[in-house]
Amino acid sequence: MSQNPQEMAPQFDPKPVEERWSAFWIDNHIGRPAKSPSEAKPFVLTIPPPNVTGVLHLGHAMQHSIHDCLLRYHRMKGEAALCVPGTDHAGIATQIKVEAQLRSEEGLSRHDLGREPFLARVWDWKDKYGANIIMQMKALGCSYDWDRERFTMDADYIKAVLTVFKAWFDRGLIYRGYRLVNWSSGAQTTVSDLEIEYKEVTGSLTFIKYPVEGSPDEFVTVATSRPETMLGDTAVAVHPEDSRYAHLRGKNVILPLQNRPIPLVFDDAVDREFGTGAVKITPAHDPNDYEMGVRHGLPMISVIGFDDKITEDGGSYAGMDKIDARKKIVADLRALDLIEKVEPLTHSVGHCARTGVVIEPLLSEQWFVAMKELARPVADSIRMGRVSYHAPRFSQTSLDWLDSIRDWCISRQLWWGHRIPIYYGPNGEVECSVERIEREGWHQDEDVLDTWFSSALWPFAVLGWPDELQREWYPTSVLITGRDILHLWVSRMIATSLDFVQTDSGAPQIPFHDVLVHPTIQDAFGRRMSKSLGTGIDPMDLIALYGSDATRFGLLQLAGGAQDTRFVDAALLKRKNSSDTSPLSWSDADGKPIERFPQMQASRNFANKIWNASRLVLSANPTEWDGNVPDDAGAHWIESRLNGTIRAVSSALDSYEFDAAASSLYSFIWGDFCDWFLELSKPKVRANDTAYIAFMGHVLDTSLRLLHPFMPFISEEIWGRLPRVADDAAALSISTWPVAGEVELEIETRFSLLQDTIRAARNLRAQAQIAPSQKVNLQLFAPAAAEAALRQGEAYLSQLANLESLSFGGERSGNAVSLLAGEVEVVLPLEGLIDIEKERAKLQKALETAQKDLQRVEGKLGNPNFADKAPREVVAKEEAKRDELRTQLQTLEARLKSL
Repeated sequence: MSQNPQEMAPQFDPKPVEERWSAFWIDNHIGRPAKSPSEAKPFVLTIPPPNVTGVLHLGHAMQHSIHDCLLRYHRMKGEAALCVPGTDHAGIATQIKVEAQLRSEEGLSRHDLGREPFLARVWDWKDKYGANIIMQMKALGCSYDWDRERFTMDADYIKAVLTVFKAWFDRGLIYRGYRLVNWSSGAQTTVSDLEIEYKEVTGSLTFIKYPVEGSPDEFVTVATSRPETMLGDTAVAVHPEDSRYAHLRGKNVILPLQNRPIPLVFDDAVDREFGTGAVKITPAHDPNDYEMGVRHGLPMISVIGFDDKITEDGGSYAGMDKIDARKKIVADLRALDLIEKVEPLTHSVGHCARTGVVIEPLLSEQWFVAMKELARPVADSIRMGRVSYHAPRFSQTSLDWLDSIRDWCISRQLWWGHRIPIYYGPNGEVECSVERIEREGWHQDEDVLDTWFSSALWPFAVLGWPDELQREWYPTSVLITGRDILHLWVSRMIATSLDFVQTDSGAPQIPFHDVLVHPTIQDAFGRRMSKSLGTGIDPMDLIALYGSDATRFGLLQLAGGAQDTRFVDAALLKRKNSSDTSPLSWSDADGKPIERFPQMQASRNFANKIWNASRLVLSANPTEWDGNVPDDAGAHWIESRLNGTIRAVSSALDSYEFDAAASSLYSFIWGDFCDWFLELSKPKVRANDTAYIAFMGHVLDTSLRLLHPFMPFISEEIWGRLPRVADDAAALSISTWPVAGEVELEIETRFSLLQDTIRAARNLRAQAQIAPSQKVNLQLFAPAAAEAALRQGEAYLSQLANLESLSFGGERSGNAVSLLAGEVEVVLPLEGLIDIEKERAKLQKALETAQKDLQRVEGKLGNPNFADKAPREVVAKEEAKRDELRTQLQTLEARLKSL
């Protein structure tokens, strides 16, 4: 889709460019691989399927910027590049949204409708809202193969899920068990660890005295933040080597309020340095207590029910809400003089991310997957390097989890999702079947599978398994994700692939070669982005403000090897502290607009710089370049710098160092190309040197190719206006990645000396306050080799430093200012440019004023009444003023000395 260079707008407007090229890429199926894996090396991605309930957040936007950057890079390298997109049905998240809609609009619950009518409503909701996040990916410029889009409730995908379930059930890996699970009373279902959101909560730590059986005057004191769970205590535990309790070995304590004896058990897991060294054990309501209960064969008494009320086993407290029971229990214990003390406590408490209620660990009969057998090959694959993690530290994180893995609770008390394929007959028969059993008297299990069960099959299920796996595209190349789902998703994908997919030789097959863990984006205070705190940023707002290219480039600059990265919001920084939740404003106290997102602003400025530089080159009407570098020092320098940048960007992308690649591009395009090469090329343009102008077009062309994976829209738009060779592609997105030529370090070193000399000359002009338009004389004193290099660039020196004359060596001017540029002394004679005596007097007066101001500020900061009592921001303002005055004094003294 070629463009007329003469029609290039004076300013870059992202919106029409994005609309035009997005439509072009989709209409022309740019994401569909142009080559098969038999014709070219395959590069395959499958995106982490976002929830159909979702909208892009900044983490998504970074993740998909990375996906598309790699995809475009490998496509331009001529590889068979494929990315399969799709969405996840998101069982609990979707069901809760539809249930909330039912309640608010019709006053109905799902039970009022019944299962099948309710599921019909969910499908309607999915069809209406489920495509939102896909549309947002397209707005970001993602060039995925949209014809391959998948959904985890597609018919073929359901078949894959049920096939895996039956295989594991038949092997005894899936079983029905009574174990501790995460229970959300708000959603009335078990939830995964990822659906638990931890919040800081202010409460109390209550120290309760448990009488020793047979010794009414002796007590063992335990501390708890949840006194209501003591009703279900079945032991008190201490460390085996804790001498304080050695005499109580074999003894019981009396559980207060319930008045039943419970044993004192000795266990290495107890931290004898914490508190009293004794802990209450409630196996039915705490994961660690559950494990200890299993080790010691303790009874497991559930005293909190699925409705958050005390059960019949709670004695006189039965039927009470657990929080009300907590208050009553503390009061009753106090009345019995069994409270030693109560201390305030701020601690982290798990809440259901979907409903906001506190998660309750509860014993429940659920379906589980026995994971030890499945986890072992995963750990082996990681240790052998078959799957590589970037950064490598995450491989150890995964191994730690795999080596201590627990069985996986896969059942959910929901209606939306993959229904568990277990059928119960009229005479107690139990059968697992991929096909529905519709015999008389038979019924299917009511529960659905954990969303992560179906997600664990994603890499091979989207490529045709179980019917016919498209082996030419498998395994995939790299899995790109955040660290929060390394265990729940990544390790389980490796497990399912190793268990169900084989190589051509029959060996277990991995699902991907690399796992790239991108940083977690935090706000300016180092917290996760949060809508409730008012710190969540919608990437679509950033796209509307700055454009997709600037949004992508800004996020890719943050995508380095760090575990976390901070997204700066100037409005957020104006809050007093991290706990301030006052509204964020787009204007300051005087009502003037503020630039909230400096990282995005810098990227937008970069896009504008590229646009304006391209207009300059295209206005010269470059013709097709003949492949010869002009016999010119500047041309050879920029060609060498361009080749170095090709190598740097390619190497960084191959190593997943997106921040380094973006930095190399920015430095070359803004610094080398725009600030230097285009400036020194202007005489050639004025002279209409067609060969040189064609070379300028070549440098722009190659720069745009390098830029394309990062900023696809603007690069496509400009590249389409450059002259085309006959066999070139119709669009930059399907064109070729540049191949690096020779990097000529000697040429770059000579030119660097020239640049340093020009900078020194410009600094001297600024120091002497000489207008840029006024021509000056310049003297250079340099060793022979440096002088020879500078003489070769004399024309550039005269042009870019605006010189009247340039001399090497000779008699040094008396009234002059000078600077060293490496081993070159740059001297700017001032005779005839300024009145020396008048300038000295002006500088002396300014120096005296600055000295007085500095004395006043330092006196103020040295006064304890001010430094210790004034608001911190006021003190900081004075400290900044002091530092500024010190710098000003140094500058004034240097200028006086130079005169």
